[in-house]
Amino acid sequence: MLPDEKPNLRRLLGIATGLCGALVVLGVWSGGQSSLMKGSVICLVATASYGLGYTYTRRYLSGGDIPAITLTAIQVSWAALELALFAPLLSGAPHWGGKGPMAAMVVLGAVGTGLAYMWNLSVIRAVGSTVASTVAYLTPLWAAIVGVFFLNESLGWNTVVGALLIVSGVLLTRTAPSRPVAGNKPGAGAGAGTEAGTGAEAVPPPAEEKKEEGTVQPARP
Repeated sequence: MLPDEKPNLRRLLGIATGLCGALVVLGVWSGGQSSLMKGSVICLVATASYGLGYTYTRRYLSGGDIPAITLTAIQVSWAALELALFAPLLSGAPHWGGKGPMAAMVVLGAVGTGLAYMWNLSVIRAVGSTVASTVAYLTPLWAAIVGVFFLNESLGWNTVVGALLIVSGVLLTRTAPSRPVAGNKPGAGAGAGTEAGTGAEAVPPPAEEKKEEGTVQPARP
Protein backbone atom coordinates (compact mmCIF):
# COMPACT_ATOMS: atom_id res chain seq x y z
CA MET A 1 0.00 0.00 0.00
CA LEU A 2 3.01 2.32 0.31
CA PRO A 3 4.98 3.12 -2.85
CA ASP A 4 8.01 4.24 -0.84
CA GLU A 5 8.21 1.00 1.18
CA LYS A 6 8.73 -1.77 -1.32
CA PRO A 7 8.92 -5.27 0.25
CA ASN A 8 12.52 -6.06 -0.66
CA LEU A 9 14.30 -9.26 0.35
CA ARG A 10 16.08 -7.63 3.30
CA ARG A 11 12.85 -6.44 4.91
CA LEU A 12 11.01 -9.70 4.29
CA LEU A 13 13.88 -11.62 5.86
CA GLY A 14 13.88 -9.28 8.85
CA ILE A 15 10.13 -9.64 9.38
CA ALA A 16 10.35 -13.43 9.14
CA THR A 17 13.31 -13.53 11.55
CA GLY A 18 11.53 -11.34 14.08
CA LEU A 19 8.38 -13.44 13.84
CA CYS A 20 10.38 -16.62 14.44
CA GLY A 21 11.98 -14.97 17.46
CA ALA A 22 8.60 -14.04 18.92
CA LEU A 23 7.36 -17.61 18.42
CA VAL A 24 10.50 -18.98 20.11
CA VAL A 25 10.00 -16.69 23.12
CA LEU A 26 6.38 -17.86 23.39
CA GLY A 27 7.41 -21.52 23.09
CA VAL A 28 4.77 -22.42 20.52
CA TRP A 29 6.08 -25.99 20.20
CA SER A 30 4.54 -26.80 23.59
CA GLY A 31 1.10 -26.78 21.97
CA GLY A 32 -2.06 -24.98 22.93
CA GLN A 33 -5.54 -25.71 24.21
CA SER A 34 -8.63 -25.66 22.07
CA SER A 35 -10.25 -23.32 24.58
CA LEU A 36 -7.68 -20.67 23.62
CA MET A 37 -8.56 -20.78 19.92
CA LYS A 38 -11.12 -17.99 20.15
CA GLY A 39 -8.71 -15.70 21.95
CA SER A 40 -5.94 -16.53 19.49
CA VAL A 41 -8.15 -15.59 16.53
CA ILE A 42 -9.03 -12.30 18.23
CA CYS A 43 -5.32 -11.60 18.77
CA LEU A 44 -4.63 -12.25 15.08
CA VAL A 45 -7.39 -9.82 14.08
CA ALA A 46 -6.00 -7.24 16.50
CA THR A 47 -2.46 -7.53 15.16
CA ALA A 48 -3.75 -7.24 11.59
CA SER A 49 -5.50 -4.04 12.68
CA TYR A 50 -2.19 -2.76 14.04
CA GLY A 51 -0.57 -3.43 10.69
CA LEU A 52 -3.29 -1.48 8.89
CA GLY A 53 -2.96 1.29 11.46
CA TYR A 54 0.77 1.68 10.84
CA THR A 55 0.21 1.80 7.10
CA TYR A 56 -2.67 4.30 7.35
CA THR A 57 -0.63 6.55 9.64
CA ARG A 58 2.34 6.49 7.28
CA ARG A 59 0.27 7.27 4.19
CA TYR A 60 -2.22 9.85 5.44
CA LEU A 61 -0.92 11.35 8.68
CA SER A 62 2.87 11.25 8.91
CA GLY A 63 3.54 13.40 5.86
CA GLY A 64 1.94 16.58 7.22
CA ASP A 65 3.32 19.17 9.58
CA ILE A 66 0.82 18.44 12.36
CA PRO A 67 2.68 17.95 15.67
CA ALA A 68 2.80 14.42 17.02
CA ILE A 69 1.21 15.50 20.30
CA THR A 70 -1.84 16.84 18.42
CA LEU A 71 -2.36 13.62 16.46
CA THR A 72 -1.89 11.59 19.63
CA ALA A 73 -4.46 13.68 21.51
CA ILE A 74 -6.99 13.18 18.70
CA GLN A 75 -6.33 9.44 18.54
CA VAL A 76 -6.62 8.88 22.30
CA SER A 77 -9.72 11.10 22.54
CA TRP A 78 -11.55 9.16 19.84
CA ALA A 79 -10.55 5.87 21.49
CA ALA A 80 -11.91 7.12 24.84
CA LEU A 81 -15.17 8.14 23.16
CA GLU A 82 -15.57 4.72 21.55
CA LEU A 83 -14.94 2.99 24.85
CA ALA A 84 -17.42 5.24 26.62
CA LEU A 85 -20.10 4.27 24.09
CA PHE A 86 -19.50 0.55 23.64
CA ALA A 87 -17.88 -0.65 26.88
CA PRO A 88 -21.06 -0.23 28.99
CA LEU A 89 -23.02 -2.24 26.41
CA LEU A 90 -20.50 -5.11 26.38
CA SER A 91 -19.16 -5.13 29.94
CA GLY A 92 -21.73 -3.28 32.03
CA ALA A 93 -21.55 0.05 33.79
CA PRO A 94 -18.11 1.23 34.97
CA HIS A 95 -17.28 1.05 38.66
CA TRP A 96 -14.57 2.35 40.97
CA GLY A 97 -11.78 -0.20 41.29
CA GLY A 98 -9.80 1.44 44.07
CA LYS A 99 -6.98 3.95 44.21
CA GLY A 100 -4.27 1.50 43.16
CA PRO A 101 -5.91 0.23 39.95
CA MET A 102 -7.08 3.72 39.00
CA ALA A 103 -3.59 5.16 39.49
CA ALA A 104 -2.19 2.33 37.37
CA MET A 105 -4.70 3.13 34.62
CA VAL A 106 -3.68 6.79 34.64
CA VAL A 107 0.02 5.90 34.39
CA LEU A 108 -0.61 3.35 31.64
CA GLY A 109 -2.80 5.81 29.76
CA ALA A 110 -0.41 8.75 30.00
CA VAL A 111 2.90 6.91 29.57
CA GLY A 112 2.16 3.51 28.06
CA THR A 113 -0.31 4.96 25.57
CA GLY A 114 0.13 8.73 25.28
CA LEU A 115 3.93 8.98 25.12
CA ALA A 116 4.16 5.68 23.28
CA TYR A 117 1.87 6.94 20.49
CA MET A 118 3.91 10.13 20.17
CA TRP A 119 7.16 8.18 19.87
CA ASN A 120 5.50 5.71 17.52
CA LEU A 121 4.43 8.47 15.14
CA SER A 122 7.94 9.93 15.21
CA VAL A 123 9.42 6.54 14.32
CA ILE A 124 6.93 6.08 11.46
CA ARG A 125 7.88 9.49 10.08
CA ALA A 126 11.59 8.75 10.37
CA VAL A 127 11.96 5.17 9.13
CA GLY A 128 8.55 4.08 7.80
CA SER A 129 5.73 1.83 8.93
CA THR A 130 7.50 -1.48 8.30
CA VAL A 131 10.38 -0.76 10.67
CA ALA A 132 8.09 0.89 13.22
CA SER A 133 5.78 -2.13 13.30
CA THR A 134 8.62 -4.40 14.39
CA VAL A 135 8.27 -2.93 17.88
CA ALA A 136 5.47 -5.48 18.34
CA TYR A 137 8.09 -8.24 18.31
CA LEU A 138 9.59 -6.76 21.47
CA THR A 139 6.35 -7.19 23.46
CA PRO A 140 6.79 -10.89 24.36
CA LEU A 141 10.46 -10.26 25.08
CA TRP A 142 9.72 -7.52 27.60
CA ALA A 143 6.88 -9.60 29.04
CA ALA A 144 9.35 -12.40 29.71
CA ILE A 145 11.87 -10.01 31.30
CA VAL A 146 9.25 -8.40 33.55
CA GLY A 147 7.97 -11.85 34.51
CA VAL A 148 11.45 -12.89 35.63
CA PHE A 149 11.99 -9.83 37.84
CA PHE A 150 8.50 -9.37 39.31
CA LEU A 151 6.77 -12.76 39.09
CA ASN A 152 9.73 -15.07 39.75
CA GLU A 153 9.32 -16.75 36.38
CA SER A 154 12.21 -18.79 35.03
CA LEU A 155 14.32 -17.49 32.15
CA GLY A 156 14.56 -20.36 29.68
CA TRP A 157 16.89 -20.82 26.77
CA ASN A 158 14.06 -20.01 24.37
CA THR A 159 13.82 -16.49 25.79
CA VAL A 160 17.49 -15.80 25.13
CA VAL A 161 17.48 -17.34 21.65
CA GLY A 162 14.21 -15.64 20.78
CA ALA A 163 15.56 -12.29 21.97
CA LEU A 164 18.56 -12.60 19.67
CA LEU A 165 16.30 -13.47 16.74
CA ILE A 166 13.99 -10.55 17.49
CA VAL A 167 16.81 -8.02 17.66
CA SER A 168 18.32 -9.46 14.48
CA GLY A 169 14.98 -9.19 12.71
CA VAL A 170 14.53 -5.57 13.75
CA LEU A 171 18.00 -4.72 12.47
CA LEU A 172 17.40 -6.50 9.17
CA THR A 173 14.25 -4.50 8.48
CA ARG A 174 16.34 -1.35 8.47
CA THR A 175 17.09 -0.73 4.83
CA ALA A 176 20.60 0.28 3.83
CA PRO A 177 21.16 4.06 3.59
CA SER A 178 20.52 5.44 0.15
CA ARG A 179 23.56 6.33 -1.92
CA PRO A 180 24.09 9.94 -3.00
CA VAL A 181 22.99 10.83 -6.48
CA ALA A 182 25.83 10.82 -9.01
CA GLY A 183 27.17 14.31 -9.61
CA ASN A 184 26.24 15.66 -6.20
CA LYS A 185 29.28 16.54 -4.15
CA PRO A 186 29.28 15.72 -0.45
CA GLY A 187 28.44 18.70 1.68
CA ALA A 188 26.59 20.48 -1.08
CA GLY A 189 23.46 22.26 -0.02
CA ALA A 190 19.97 20.97 -0.67
CA GLY A 191 19.58 23.48 -3.46
CA ALA A 192 22.74 22.51 -5.36
CA GLY A 193 21.87 22.34 -9.04
CA THR A 194 18.31 23.42 -8.27
CA GLU A 195 16.51 26.52 -7.24
CA ALA A 196 16.18 26.55 -3.46
CA GLY A 197 16.10 22.74 -3.42
CA THR A 198 12.70 22.59 -5.11
CA GLY A 199 13.85 20.29 -7.89
CA ALA A 200 13.49 22.89 -10.64
CA GLU A 201 16.45 23.32 -12.92
CA ALA A 202 18.50 26.44 -12.36
CA VAL A 203 18.01 29.13 -14.97
CA PRO A 204 21.33 30.03 -16.65
CA PRO A 205 22.42 33.65 -16.22
CA PRO A 206 22.30 36.05 -19.16
CA ALA A 207 25.25 36.13 -21.52
CA GLU A 208 26.40 39.49 -20.18
CA GLU A 209 26.83 37.99 -16.70
CA LYS A 210 29.15 35.26 -17.99
CA LYS A 211 31.90 37.68 -18.97
CA GLU A 212 35.06 36.96 -17.12
CA GLU A 213 36.32 39.63 -14.82
CA GLY A 214 39.28 41.59 -16.15
CA THR A 215 38.51 40.81 -19.81
CA VAL A 216 38.89 43.96 -21.93
CA GLN A 217 36.03 44.39 -24.34
CA PRO A 218 36.84 45.86 -27.77
CA ALA A 219 35.73 49.43 -28.24
CA ARG A 220 32.81 49.97 -30.53
CA PRO A 221 33.40 52.20 -33.58
